[in-house]
Amino acid sequence: MGDVLLTLDGRQIHAQTGATVAAAIMNNEVMTFRQSITGDGRGPLCGMGTCWECRVTVDGRAHVRACMEPVRDGMEIQTVPAAWYHPPKGWDRCGSREELSADVVVVGAGPAGLAAALAAAMSGSKTLVIDENPTSGGQIWRADRVAGPTRRATALRQAAEDAGARFVHASVTEATLDEIVAVRPDTRPLQIRSTTIVLATGARETWSPFPGWTLPGVVGAGGLQALVKGGLHIRGRRVLVAGHGPLLLAVAAYLRRRGADLVGIAAGWSRGRERALLPRLLTRPSKLRQAASLLSSLRGVRRWYDARLISASGPDQVRTATIRADGSDHTLDVDYVAYGCHLVPQTELARGLGCHIDRSAVLVNDLLQTSVDGVFSAGEATGIGGVDLALVEGTIAGYAAAGRHDQARRHLRRQRRERRFADAVTRAFVEPMGPESLHGDTVICRCEDVSWRSLSCFEGANGARDGKLATRCGMGPCQGRVCGPINQAMLGWAHDRVRPPLQPTSVETLVQRGARENEHD
Repeated sequence: MGDVLLTLDGRQIHAQTGATVAAAIMNNEVMTFRQSITGDGRGPLCGMGTCWECRVTVDGRAHVRACMEPVRDGMEIQTVPAAWYHPPKGWDRCGSREELSADVVVVGAGPAGLAAALAAAMSGSKTLVIDENPTSGGQIWRADRVAGPTRRATALRQAAEDAGARFVHASVTEATLDEIVAVRPDTRPLQIRSTTIVLATGARETWSPFPGWTLPGVVGAGGLQALVKGGLHIRGRRVLVAGHGPLLLAVAAYLRRRGADLVGIAAGWSRGRERALLPRLLTRPSKLRQAASLLSSLRGVRRWYDARLISASGPDQVRTATIRADGSDHTLDVDYVAYGCHLVPQTELARGLGCHIDRSAVLVNDLLQTSVDGVFSAGEATGIGGVDLALVEGTIAGYAAAGRHDQARRHLRRQRRERRFADAVTRAFVEPMGPESLHGDTVICRCEDVSWRSLSCFEGANGARDGKLATRCGMGPCQGRVCGPINQAMLGWAHDRVRPPLQPTSVETLVQRGARENEHD
C-alpha cells in the first residue's frame, strides 16, 4: 500500500491508500471534525455512518461522512467550519436515474445478507444485494481498509456472485413492497423493483450518556475498532474500554493486538454473571475455545467489574475519564475512550414497510417471514445474536424468500441452538441503561445539543411528541438513531416513528426523483 497526498484545512498531509478520511484526519492529530449547533467540538462516535458526527467537507461536498469515505490522491478536506456546498467542476449532480429489478432484493451485505444472497441465488432467483458500505462483511467482518477484507466475507460474496447475485453500493432512502429507492455515493438515484425483500440491516451501538461523552476521542467501542480498521493509528495510544455487552472484550482484544495501551476495562457486568456462562460454554467446544483465546489475549489488562463510566474531561478532546467501581472513583489518563452499551437492531426500514416490531427487533416466524407478505428479515435485525446466528438465519431467509421452504427448514434446529446461546450471552454481559450518571446539562441529542434537563420533564410515552416539537430532539442528521434508544430506555418514549427519507438526502436528489416520476405519469 502506498501513500496519497491530501489537503486538510489548507495544509498538505499524507495518508495510506485504502484508509478512510476519518482515519487520515485523526492520524494528523485533528480530533474535532465539526462544531455542534452550540459551538462544541465533535468527532467520530459510531465509526459506521450512523451518527453523522464525523461529517466534513470533501472536494466541495458538504456533510460527507468521513468514516465511510476512502481517501483519494489530491482530495481536499475541510473540517470546521464546514464550507457551504459548491459543486466542483465535472461533478454531475443530475446523472440519470438507474433502474434495476430482481426476484429477491437483500438489503445489507453483512454475514446474514451474504448468506441470504447465496441461498437465494443458488435457488435460481435473480438476486440483488444493496449495501451502503463499499465492501461487504457488515460491521462484524468490516474490511480492514489497509490489510484488506476478511477471508470469510470475501469467500461468501464470491460464492454468491458465482451463483448469480449482483451487489450494488448505495444507501436505501425509502421502500415500499414494490420498489426500493436508494442513492449512489455520487448522489445518483437508484430505483429497484422486486417481488421479495430480505432485510439484513444489522445492528448499531447504543450508549448511556454521561458528562463529557460528546468530547472528541470518546468513541463507540465498535466505532473505535472500525476506525482502526479504516487506518487509524492506535499503537501506543492509551485507551479505556468501558460499558457492557460481549462486544467490549472483543474490541479490547483487537485494540491490544494493534498495539493500543489498554489502561483497563470497566465492565458493566458482574464477575458472577460472567462465570455463570461457563456451563453453557462447556456444551459448545468451539465457543469455549474462542472465549479462552479472548481471555488469554487480555491477560494482564486491569479489569473492574460492576463498573460505570461517570465522566470524561479535557479542554478540547478527552484527556481523562473517571469510572466508579469497588465503591470508589478512579480517574485515568486516556487518549481514547471506547465506550458502548451493547447493540440495538436497525429496524427503520422494516418499520417503514409496516413490519411488526417486538422488543426493538423485527418480529418473524420460523422461516423468518415478517408480518408483511414478501418481506423476510435475518440476523441482528431480528435480535442481537452474533455472527453464527446471523449466518444460519440468512441461509433460512434466503431459501424461504426463493420459495425453497424445504431447504430452509433443514437449518431450523441449528438456528434455535444458536439463539439459545446468544440469549445466554446477553444475560451474562448486558445491563439495562439508566440515568444514574446524568447531570441536567448532559447532552442527550447530539445532533441538536438537547440536554437531559430539557427532556426529563417530558417523561412517559405521551411526552415523545411534545418533547420533539419543543426541543428538536431526534430531528438532526442521525434521525434519532443515537438518541432514540436512549430516550426509550430513560423516558419511555416509543422509538417507532419512521418517515422517508431514511437517510439524509439532498434536496437536489429528491427534486430530481420527483421530476422523473412526473415524466412517467
